[in-house]
Amino acid sequence: MCWLLMLLLVDSYAQARPRGAVETEEDDWRVTLDINDETDVPAAVTGGNKVKGHHWDDAAAIFYGKQAECTGVLVAPDVVLTAGHCASGITKVLVGANNTKKASKGEKIKVKDVHKYPQPNKTYDIAALVLEKESTITPRPIALDCILDDYLFDGAEVAIVGFGNTKYNGNGSTNRKYEGYTYVQDHDCSRNKIDGMKTGCNDDVKPDGELGAGGNKVDSCFGDSGGPLYLLTDRGDYLVGITSRGYDGASWSYPCRDGGIYVRPDAVVDWIEQETGRTIERPDCTTYAAPKSMEHIPIVPAMQTLDLPNIGNSNDAEWHRMVGCANTAAPLGSIWLLPLLLIGYRREYQCTTEGH
Repeated sequence: MCWLLMLLLVDSYAQARPRGAVETEEDDWRVTLDINDETDVPAAVTGGNKVKGHHWDDAAAIFYGKQAECTGVLVAPDVVLTAGHCASGITKVLVGANNTKKASKGEKIKVKDVHKYPQPNKTYDIAALVLEKESTITPRPIALDCILDDYLFDGAEVAIVGFGNTKYNGNGSTNRKYEGYTYVQDHDCSRNKIDGMKTGCNDDVKPDGELGAGGNKVDSCFGDSGGPLYLLTDRGDYLVGITSRGYDGASWSYPCRDGGIYVRPDAVVDWIEQETGRTIERPDCTTYAAPKSMEHIPIVPAMQTLDLPNIGNSNDAEWHRMVGCANTAAPLGSIWLLPLLLIGYRREYQCTTEGH
């Protein structure tokens, strides 16, 4: 009987796991991050590397007291977007730094107001943070209008940036900013499955409210929730997604490997402006010329099944995230494993059913 319960729990947890900080039962429905496997790819975001220099200075680390648990991105001098499930308990953001332990190299700014989109588990998993003062860093524009029309399609090249974990199994906690280059798999989140894997796009915002990206050795992971997905074009880089969660059909053992779902900020620009009272920069389409060729369009590689190591032991913080909705922690192998899984299952089932 116990083994049957365990199998049911594993199958349930493989559905809709978020990638960020879990603060309350309302917010903990899903989580996200960046990852890699040291035996197969370079040490960094899966298929990526540590960020060097100031290329992604607008990507922010989201702090809860002294600890950074989620990622965000600057969209106005004093407005940062992050995931809705990361919204509770935020105190500060750090922009302009590649290491959360070296805040003096960036700007750490207190958060004045938090605006979470209503019912983020059913609609848009996004929140807008208003800062106490403006950052000196220039935000990247959101992909809108002519940029979306000409550059956002299945197969478009994108970059995932975040401060999250760095291994396929959800471990490898890091305080560094990573980048990984990958492709859009489902630009309007209209597909129920990708290569046989269930996606889990929110029905209430289909189509064009979310997108699917990553997989094939590049993904976001726990701690990357709320971080930016940049659309790479010959006109510059544009913010096209906010990290939300892994695909519903992602592996239990390797939740940060097969790609995931990102909120499209273009779908909520009016809401951001209304809630924050700020004006969001839009691309200049008056003098816009469409791409002269489509040679930059990449071909999405097929998903691969990788032979990866077992999860092994996890520390308390990592286990907290792996259980998903559970607000309890224990290392693998503990005698309390089954009771905690039961708690996690019950709460995961509750949040998952709220989101679908």
